[in-house]
Amino acid sequence: MPNKNYDRGYALENRLVNSLLVKHRFIYAARIAGSHSVADVVGITPNGITIFFQCKSTEKDFIQLTNIFRDDNVMKLRELPEQVRKVLVIKEGLNKRNNIHFFRWFETEQRWITFNFKI
Repeated sequence: MPNKNYDRGYALENRLVNSLLVKHRFIYAARIAGSHSVADVVGITPNGITIFFQCKSTEKDFIQLTNIFRDDNVMKLRELPEQVRKVLVIKEGLNKRNNIHFFRWFETEQRWITFNFKI
């Protein structure tokens, strides 16, 4: 029996990797398969910046961000060294292809800040 949560997460992660490589011209991007860890996707920008992405996907059209921000893996993502950029990717709803939100962790402000990024 298919696992819908896994399938949604897998699709989001693959879409992100493809976008990083093709659209955003990252020199490296890969899914960390079977990850129940800090990052689901890792990428390296053309200027050598390493970015760790934690992806969350829900079938709900509205989510409580505070619940996601308190997730164990999201909390671990925040604890990575300052040299690594940390990005949280959240996809809401089943049929809303473009309802994807990006948040970057800012050490100096100790909070997640949304930013515009298209995949």
